[in-house]
Amino acid sequence: MYFSDFIAVLVRRWYILFIGIVLTGLAGVGVHTSIGPTFQANAAVVVLPPTSDSGTTSTAASRNPYLSLPLGNTADVLTRIMATEAVRQELKAAHATSAYTIALVSDGSPVLEIAATDTSAATATNTASVLVKTAESELEKLQVMQNVPKNSMIRASQLISPSEPDVLHGSQIRALLGVAALGLILSVTACFVAEGAFTGRRAALAAAVRGRRASEARGGGRSKEAVRSGGASRSSATPTEKQDVDDLEGDGSDDDTDSQGLEKLEWDGDRDSEEEEGRLKQPDARETTMVLVGLRRRSDK
Repeated sequence: MYFSDFIAVLVRRWYILFIGIVLTGLAGVGVHTSIGPTFQANAAVVVLPPTSDSGTTSTAASRNPYLSLPLGNTADVLTRIMATEAVRQELKAAHATSAYTIALVSDGSPVLEIAATDTSAATATNTASVLVKTAESELEKLQVMQNVPKNSMIRASQLISPSEPDVLHGSQIRALLGVAALGLILSVTACFVAEGAFTGRRAALAAAVRGRRASEARGGGRSKEAVRSGGASRSSATPTEKQDVDDLEGDGSDDDTDSQGLEKLEWDGDRDSEEEEGRLKQPDARETTMVLVGLRRRSDK
């Protein structure tokens, strides 16, 4: 099938395509209403060195081994701790969503970027706030395990607080695209199904018409043979027989036998063809009557 044939089918079945597009639009409205948008709340945490530590760097490192590492490495350790299952269970107990990400802004950076998403704006904002507090507490636990003095601990401070969450329409757009693609495929398929059904029906009707015409042609041939037979019989009749035929046609009195014979000859052709029936009844009635009179005279002899 060429592209022009494809377009021609859609043009012929435009009403089916139109109904399919309308139904697809209604389905899209329903999906858009039922799914709704997604909200994303963002926050940021920065890892800072101790503020009240005194003494040389080596002395501070002896009190806090994490100070011997760049702050970016400490921030990377914190992100890995936040991804553990234990922390996820803590967040779940705090009624926070599990759909969140926490990562470094860039490699070696001491800044952690937090993003929490949910279908509820309040839940997304609450999750971002809980993640900031959890990051601060997890960093402190990490240093407590090493018996780091309070004044020598590395701190995690909130850099950007969760504000009004952003509205994301990605899930709605993906759902609408899926509905649109499915609706278009089903609409085009319905057009071709209807086209195939119509074409099959048209072919069946054409075959039936051809069969009827062939039957009529065969019946017409038989009727013509009967007419030619009647004309030949009249041409071979004697003057006396012709006069008898004229007398019978003049007074219009046929007996029951003549009537039955006439009806038999009239219906000898195609009974379904009204045109052949009229031809036998009107133009050839004289010849048929003449044949019947000749047969009756012979039988009387």
